Amino acid sequence: MELNRFIIIDMNGARHATISTVDAMEAKEIYINGDDMFRDAIWAVTPEQFELLHTIPNFDINLVENVEIEGVDMADYPDFCDAFISGADYDGVEMTEAQVIQMEEDYPDWRYEQIENSLY
Repeated sequence: MELNRFIIIDMNGARHATISTVDAMEAKEIYINGDDMFRDAIWAVTPEQFELLHTIPNFDINLVENVEIEGVDMADYPDFCDAFISGADYDGVEMTEAQVIQMEEDYPDWRYEQIENSLY
């Protein structure tokens, strides 16, 4: 029997827990522990489904501001492979960790430019 990872979320998509189990229904039951009050307010989703919930439709990189960079080590110049974006705002709203990670993966050249800009 193979275990899968499920993320427990609420109606707003906020993450509550991660549970490894056989299927989503079992993960939900483990989390609510028989409390029917939460049965309709909690879902168990795969990590891939969770990421899809947290993507920004029609993403425009030009609307990203207040970029925070961490992990810059000058000994790692010019690659800065340990540097990462630790936070940013999108159109005035703070981005989630999942959104920031997705942005870094989708726009590696822009990410590197932001790291370089943080040096000056």
